[in-house]
Amino acid sequence: MEEEVLEKLSSFVLSKEEEEEIVLSVEDVQISKKECQLSVLGKIIAYKSVHLGGLKAAMEIAWGFPKAFRVLEVGGGIYQFVFGNEMDVLRVINGGPWLHNNQLLILKR
Repeated sequence: MEEEVLEKLSSFVLSKEEEEEIVLSVEDVQISKKECQLSVLGKIIAYKSVHLGGLKAAMEIAWGFPKAFRVLEVGGGIYQFVFGNEMDVLRVINGGPWLHNNQLLILKR
């Protein structure tokens, strides 16, 4: 297994554009950090795919229309729920269990 991973990693080649340095401002980093602090990751235990818009609409209603609420698809069936304040995060984390279309939604800070 380890040899396979090393072999695949050795075949990766970056383009000239990908090798360029990316400079982030302090403000960008602070915004991203705050967004992560006000986020919850979730996974729906289901055999069918989830529609992102439907998930956002349903959870927005269930969670009382939190301010600045967003949902991002991270990948692998994992979603990032971003809130506008800490109170909403705590209320959602402590208020479960939560369901979406009768499927269990597991949340983790």
